[in-house]
Amino acid sequence: MKPTLLITLMLLLGACSDNRSNATTKEAASPSDVPVKQEPSSAEKEPLQTAPQSTEPAPSAKAETPQNGRLLFVQKCASCHGQHGEKAALNKSQIIAGWEKEKSINALKGYQNGTYGGNMKAIMKGQASSLSEAQIRAISEYIATL
Repeated sequence: MKPTLLITLMLLLGACSDNRSNATTKEAASPSDVPVKQEPSSAEKEPLQTAPQSTEPAPSAKAETPQNGRLLFVQKCASCHGQHGEKAALNKSQIIAGWEKEKSINALKGYQNGTYGGNMKAIMKGQASSLSEAQIRAISEYIATL
C-alpha cells in the first residue's frame, strides 16, 4: 500500500506544479525542445568591421557642461534651495544664488569631507558625498549664474 500512496503523491505534486517550475528543473528535454543550431550564412562568417572610435566624451564627462550643472542642481539642490537658489534651505542655510564658483566648490568639498557647515552639515554631507569632481564643478558654475 505504501508504494501506491507514494505514486499517488508524486502524481498529485507533478500535476499541481505549473509549467514555469517544470521549465526550470534540470530534467532531460525532449528532442523537440532542443533548439537547432543553424550554420551561419557566408555574410555572417566574414569578420565584423569595427566602427571608428568616437571622440565624444563619456556621459560622465559631460557633467562638466553648465547645462548639466543646471540639471544636477535641479535634481540635487532645488528641492531645498529653490529653483534659482533663492531659498534658505529649511530656513537654516544661506541663500546660495550668486555664490562665486570657488565658494560653492569649497563648500561642497567641505561637506564631503566634513570640514564645512553648521546646522546643515549632516544633511549636506549626504547630498554632496555622491558628487564627483566634475559634478561639483558643473553645479558650482551654474550656481554662479543664478
